[in-house]
Amino acid sequence: MARPPKPQTVERKIYFYKFTCSYNGKTAPIREVFDAYIKKSNGDNSKLIERGLAVEYFDKYHYLDLHSHKSDKNVYRGLFYSLRRTDFPYLFNVLDGRRQEITANADDTLMEQTHFYCYIDQGLIVSEFNFHGARIEQFGSHLCRMVQDIYPSRIYDIEVLPIIIPDYYKKIANCKSISKIQFKVARPGLKLLKEEGIINAYDIASDNLDISEPFYVDVELSGGKRGKNLPVKNVGKFLNKVISAVKKAAEEDEKTINKDEPLLKKAKMRGYDADECKIIPYDLLDEKLLQVVRVEKISAKTKYINTQQMFLAIQDAFREKQDLAKQYMRGGSGESN
Repeated sequence: MARPPKPQTVERKIYFYKFTCSYNGKTAPIREVFDAYIKKSNGDNSKLIERGLAVEYFDKYHYLDLHSHKSDKNVYRGLFYSLRRTDFPYLFNVLDGRRQEITANADDTLMEQTHFYCYIDQGLIVSEFNFHGARIEQFGSHLCRMVQDIYPSRIYDIEVLPIIIPDYYKKIANCKSISKIQFKVARPGLKLLKEEGIINAYDIASDNLDISEPFYVDVELSGGKRGKNLPVKNVGKFLNKVISAVKKAAEEDEKTINKDEPLLKKAKMRGYDADECKIIPYDLLDEKLLQVVRVEKISAKTKYINTQQMFLAIQDAFREKQDLAKQYMRGGSGESN
């Protein structure tokens, strides 16, 4: 008997955030805001716009589905939804070329969801990143708006900020080996990589492409076979060149008006961290504390992931990195003495 096909998995990034809560300028417990909202929403997903629970955010709606933990009063979890009512895509049949509008009624929306946990005694929110979904940084202002009618005399302010790794580039520079490094580079970025002595693809691109039009080049350096390292002569020196290029690219991007065409759209690597005794994926353009996980999709056809798996992955990430998150929140480097 043939085995059923394994569910497809996708990569998800889980980020760590610190938060503060106050009203009328004084520090306040966020629990009372959470509990007030949970009582207001009452676990009922019907008539969300009519009840003021789904509110407009530019061309979409934001809706928060929040729940308290059954046994731990310090833990809450939820889904922060981005809902779009217009501009639905078409289906295209590759067999007969037929284009078909997605059947939807007036109240149907295209859904994007962001899973998160809030550990209020730790001052931490741990959330997946969904590129097309609602940003968890917007969660605070949304929640404050939701409880305005409950506490009319209180002006709440909930600030949610990502936790930054203070020694991020130092950790990268200290990697002992590299299995893969990837760039997505605009033409001026190719010149920068050449000047830093990383790779020379600038002349090739200039000689063969219309340089009056913007374009990007994907560059990947790897050991080739699985488990084989990139044969770099001096790993530390090479990584310092890469870090220098990334920082210079960011400085140049700050000076430009068009923020949609950065010099580096992607800069990622997989390096061996001797302290953790494992290969770690690094996003060189992102200094935030995160964990990369793989979770199953609901089905091969849909983009949506298994919610229970995503929540479990967030819990695992919290358990693994909570001490590090607290160190960074206090301003520590996370290094052992």
